[in-house]
Amino acid sequence: MCSSDLTDAMANAEGRPQSIEEQLLDQWRDAEVPSEVASLGVRVIEHLAPDGFFRHDVDELASNLQVNETDLQSALEAVQGWLEPPGIAARSYPECYAIQIQRRDLTNDPEDADKWSLLLELLAHDWDDLLNNRLKKISEQDRKSTRLNSSHANIS
Repeated sequence: MCSSDLTDAMANAEGRPQSIEEQLLDQWRDAEVPSEVASLGVRVIEHLAPDGFFRHDVDELASNLQVNETDLQSALEAVQGWLEPPGIAARSYPECYAIQIQRRDLTNDPEDADKWSLLLELLAHDWDDLLNNRLKKISEQDRKSTRLNSSHANIS
């Protein structure tokens, strides 16, 4: 094989696949956000774990990056709101699921809004009990018992 054949073969060969970070940065370039948020959003993406979670304390990372923590928090929320798949840059599984529900506007359907709102409340306050199927414990709590029992009856 001569050198021009080798060059042609290399030019036609598939390159390495994009990393998740590269894919997210490509998406982020199209985000309609203020320039300050855009630059901090890049930093958020650069600090995502390989599984797509954001596993840093915002205040600590802001200090390390020498940026305002409120601005970094705003950038994190923008990244969570813009990038695909929904749930990317979540800090926990409950937050990941909540982002997915919110991004799909499932709470806007008047018929199902209460059920989705209840699920968001459960994710925020009762993740451990929900994960371990302690539904009775959850239903015994005053703040949700009526809604949980009626929602369970509607699902059954």
